[in-house]
Amino acid sequence: MRIVIGEFKQESNTFAAVPTTIQHFRDFHLYYGDEVIANLRGTNCEVGGFLDVLEDIGATPVPTLAGFAISGAPVTREAYTTLRDDLLRRIDAARPFDAVLLALHGAMVAEDEDDPDHQLARDVAVEIRAPPALDDEGLARQGLGAGEVDRGVGGADHRLCRGPRRSRGMARRRRLPLPLCGFDARG
Repeated sequence: MRIVIGEFKQESNTFAAVPTTIQHFRDFHLYYGDEVIANLRGTNCEVGGFLDVLEDIGATPVPTLAGFAISGAPVTREAYTTLRDDLLRRIDAARPFDAVLLALHGAMVAEDEDDPDHQLARDVAVEIRAPPALDDEGLARQGLGAGEVDRGVGGADHRLCRGPRRSRGMARRRRLPLPLCGFDARG
């Protein structure tokens, strides 16, 4: 079983003055492909938890990118679209796969995009041709990733990763090999 993994996180503060750029992601961490596993395996982060579970069940992780910037001002349009598009390209290139597992923060704001985490979930659903039943409401109910339900922008529920322990627990409760993100990517 091949499971695509990725991370795109930043907690935005709309009162902060200095926009978050790609360099801010590089300064904290921005890994591509096998660098994701090499740098995040065994760490106290969501991707570390994902890797633990996938190893436990004998699944093959297919790393895309892992980007995390520290809390700051909203992400620039250039940084958001560059990293989003790169992630989507890498997901497409990873075919065939059985599921997608992403670590998203849930509090990112980008220029021209108030809820980029939810928009990214929608973009991934389109990229992997998720069933039509997973519209905005379905994505919010099903979540993309693992963790607990938080109240998001506009009151929608989003499943968000909250550390490796909860990532492992959620993945186990979903009884892999069911798709981790609530929809099957094999279609």
